[in-house]
Amino acid sequence: MKKFLLILIVTFVIHVLPIQLYSQEQNQVIQTKNNILTINVTRLFLNEARFGYERQLSERHSIRPVFGIQFATSSDEIKSISLGLASIPFYYSVSKGYYLGLGYNYIVGKHLRLYISTEIYYNYSYYNNKYYRHCDKLMDIDSYVSLQSMDIKKTGIKFIFGKKVRLLKGEKVNLELDIFARIGIQYRIKNLSIYEKLSSSCSYGISELNEINPPEIKSSKKWDPTINTGLLICVPFN
Repeated sequence: MKKFLLILIVTFVIHVLPIQLYSQEQNQVIQTKNNILTINVTRLFLNEARFGYERQLSERHSIRPVFGIQFATSSDEIKSISLGLASIPFYYSVSKGYYLGLGYNYIVGKHLRLYISTEIYYNYSYYNNKYYRHCDKLMDIDSYVSLQSMDIKKTGIKFIFGKKVRLLKGEKVNLELDIFARIGIQYRIKNLSIYEKLSSSCSYGISELNEINPPEIKSSKKWDPTINTGLLICVPFN
């Protein structure tokens, strides 16, 4: 884990170092710095408010810290979502947590407003004492209900390609869209504690679950590839 964090930091420094060299040669350009506040629209659908601040260093270079807050709904239950033969737990409805990231943007085409970007990040999410209902439509014997807690820590790096589109340009208010796609890799540590369980069924009453004493603990550490796309709303200002 420590080696991975060191690799991320070195990678980020390698990307940012040319900015400093370029900046020293372009002092006049740097004097007209721009600022952009962003909100990730895509993450709102996953119960997360993720904000960013982009600081323009020169015509082509900018840095951007990112901060997100994961908020849970009032639901006490997690359900699995069936995708063909696979069932995926929808943890977002009950999870809390936060996201911290630091990125560097390089503008490839100034007129087309295209950019490439690198971002390192840390993401922590958790929930406590929630009922998970896994319903297997093909075989009831594989269905179950459990009372559980979970926490997940993710550390990773993303490589992003995006395009900015101007929606509104006025004297006081500017508005842009940032459309992006990204791939990356992350190191994920997951800890799951199961306190009660009912097998071969996905319908239940709380009194029907069987207590597990001591609780069943499941832990995993692994590398995961990541790929996604999204949309930012951007508000530029000076």
